[in-house]
Amino acid sequence: MSYEYSAFVRYNDPDDPLRLKNLSETPTVTAYEGGDGDNIAGASITNITTGIYKVKVTHTALEPVLFKVIPHNDDKDDFPDEALLAEEVRFVLDDGVTLANTQGAITWGQQKILADKAYEGALHVVNVNEYGAGQYNEGGNVGQVNVAKEDNGIGQYNISDGESGIGQINTAVGESGIGQKSEGATPVSGYDPALALEATLTDIKGSGWDDENLVALMEAIDAIDPGGGGGGATPQQIWEYANRELSTPNNYKADLSTLETRLSALRAGYLDKLNVAGALANTTNAGDFKADVSGIPAAVWGFATRTLSGFGTLVSDIWSFATRTLSAFGFTVATSSDANVTAIKAKTDNLPASPAPAGEYDARLVTIQADLDNPDQYKADISALATSAEVGALNNITAAEVLAEEVIGGYSLAQVLTALAAKMHGLASGAGTTTIAYDGIDGTSNVVVETVDGKGNRSNVVLNI
Repeated sequence: MSYEYSAFVRYNDPDDPLRLKNLSETPTVTAYEGGDGDNIAGASITNITTGIYKVKVTHTALEPVLFKVIPHNDDKDDFPDEALLAEEVRFVLDDGVTLANTQGAITWGQQKILADKAYEGALHVVNVNEYGAGQYNEGGNVGQVNVAKEDNGIGQYNISDGESGIGQINTAVGESGIGQKSEGATPVSGYDPALALEATLTDIKGSGWDDENLVALMEAIDAIDPGGGGGGATPQQIWEYANRELSTPNNYKADLSTLETRLSALRAGYLDKLNVAGALANTTNAGDFKADVSGIPAAVWGFATRTLSGFGTLVSDIWSFATRTLSAFGFTVATSSDANVTAIKAKTDNLPASPAPAGEYDARLVTIQADLDNPDQYKADISALATSAEVGALNNITAAEVLAEEVIGGYSLAQVLTALAAKMHGLASGAGTTTIAYDGIDGTSNVVVETVDGKGNRSNVVLNI
């Protein structure tokens, strides 16, 4: 590991001390050890901005460093020599990563720390904050690996000096993560893998077993005579045995006397009344056991689907009965107030008292049909539109025919274009006189001849086209 020392020097403009100014040439910089004044090789200077320079050097020792900056001969008259003490020290790791005095989070490649120091760590990390952590390790697969290569070595040694301190806390965030995995002849001192875990004991007890039940069961097992089937076995051996047959099962029967008392006393002897010879109706108070069926007819009638096919001859029996009065069964016969009847009546009320006579609309229908049979009356007059032959002739017209077409004042399109081209782009002669002539763009002379006055007003134009 090495250390980077740096400092800054500024140069004011001699003509304006309130402004900074660059030197005309790069100054020379030398670095010295603060202890013995020896020269440190490799010092450099960089122009950071106008009038400000940064000097730096890399040194293998951590000590005060002094820089001396000497301007070039061309600048000595305006700028003095400068002596600077290093203002900043940064730590430079072997792979070139640099750490500042106060360093935020950084990222670099693998770093190896090699040391040969007895009873001390190769890396000593101290966090003086009351709630700080000395070290935090996080990895995609393994957060930290500790290996002891020597015999009787210890892969990891954690100490808590505080009264309620914890030497180590391991947390696994992932679904299948392991907070700590220890391997070796003695993976973890004081840990006995033969002891059952709390989760294992819970699985053995099963659902519904609590400590009180287990204690009672153990007391019952302890009370078993070793000579009566236990054979001197321990409670654990009895529990693990395939067949756990109890010699005195009556000791574990449930007490149902309270239940029987409640059924006999509080329920007025219902169980006794059920134990009768013959039908239940033979009892003196059979009415107490009859079901209330008074609401069945109304419930059946009010149900959405009233299919009676599963009731045997019930339908035919009712229909064949002399008097079929349903009021006794809780039914209500629909009248004109029924919703369906009311809706039908609302429609029939709209019908006319005297319907229209037959054939009343025959004449109108005949007129409509006649109009439909004569579609020509709705056709547009297209007699003035060009015929296909005329459109075909236009498609076959030539450029010469277009140019020969008269467009204005007896002149063809070709003549008008010739005159315009001569006037706009042809050579002109006679400027400053009363006669100005314009030649055609093809060299034809005097295509356009104008008679003008001194102000250029035309009094006559001759077109030679």
